Amino acid sequence: MGYPENPREVFKRHTGMTFDPLGPPEAAAAMTLGFIFNPERAARITGHHAMDPSMPGLDELIDRTVNATWKAAQQAGYSGEIQRVVDWLVLQQLISLSVNKEAAIQVRSVATDKIRALKSWLPAAHSMNEDWAAFYRWTLSQIKLFEDDPGKVIPASPLMVPDGAPLGMPEEDWTAEPEEEF
Repeated sequence: MGYPENPREVFKRHTGMTFDPLGPPEAAAAMTLGFIFNPERAARITGHHAMDPSMPGLDELIDRTVNATWKAAQQAGYSGEIQRVVDWLVLQQLISLSVNKEAAIQVRSVATDKIRALKSWLPAAHSMNEDWAAFYRWTLSQIKLFEDDPGKVIPASPLMVPDGAPLGMPEEDWTAEPEEEF
């Protein structure tokens, strides 16, 4: 507060005018997972694995990602909040792959199968922490909505990284044309 806000340099947020401590981790995870689960990349991984079974397949890529996120030890506090944000983004990416009509059928079918595997795993993932238990119950309800009518599922748009000038650099300095020297 008290400083002019340049929207090109500020992380998007869910908290209104105040800094969102989960916004930057969400943006970073969304960018990373977007590259990992890009539909064309997923199709290439599937094709490479089909031609050379020693190459990792899409199912292995998804399993490793789910094991490193959803199936990792539950954290508490701020780390737990970040972990739940990342877990949710992984599921969102799987749903996006599954419902993407432009994605290869192999990609869509593997993504759908991995969502069902996560659904089967969730009831066994007991937690004494109410935040985790609530998150797991809510996730199961979202997977049910997906299963009831996948065509109607529109994955939420995660927060994105700022697209502006390097942080702390005035925009006019960043966009100014270089002066010609004579």
